[in-house]
Amino acid sequence: MVCIPYAFSERCSRSMTLSVLHKRIWINAPLGEVWSFFSNPYNLKKITPPEMGFEITNQPSIPIRNGMHIHYQVKPIFGIPLTWVSEITQVIEMEQFADIQIVGPYRYWHHLHRFYETPEGVLMEDIVHYALPFGWFTGAIRKFLVQPKLENIFQYREQSIQSIFQVPKKNT
Repeated sequence: MVCIPYAFSERCSRSMTLSVLHKRIWINAPLGEVWSFFSNPYNLKKITPPEMGFEITNQPSIPIRNGMHIHYQVKPIFGIPLTWVSEITQVIEMEQFADIQIVGPYRYWHHLHRFYETPEGVLMEDIVHYALPFGWFTGAIRKFLVQPKLENIFQYREQSIQSIFQVPKKNT
């Protein structure tokens, strides 16, 4: 396993098995409007499944900025509340930003959000690298619990974005 170069090396070790989730969605809106929506941390609740019980517990600034921390509570499994703290990194306005987990359920979490302006609208790309903390149980837990949950979350997210921005049906 090789840690991704833009991640914090102290959070990523050679003993981790990284999993990757890669999603793309076309958004039929101007880049400025899309960036404005996604750089507002309070909009995350609008694209998170309600059963996740997502609540921001601090007062993050708008728009996001490098080094900003967002504290929230989620209930990802069986309604059990978990604290999650993300740090925003790699903010390049109108192009990309990333969030890394500082506190939360994963051993490692890095989520890169990229935005590409095209003649057809904006192509938004999500690339998530994550590792689980379960030792030799990791493979089974990822396959039967975590991966399906993440797929469900991103499917809900895509449907929400389609509703918010009236996305055309050419997603990949």
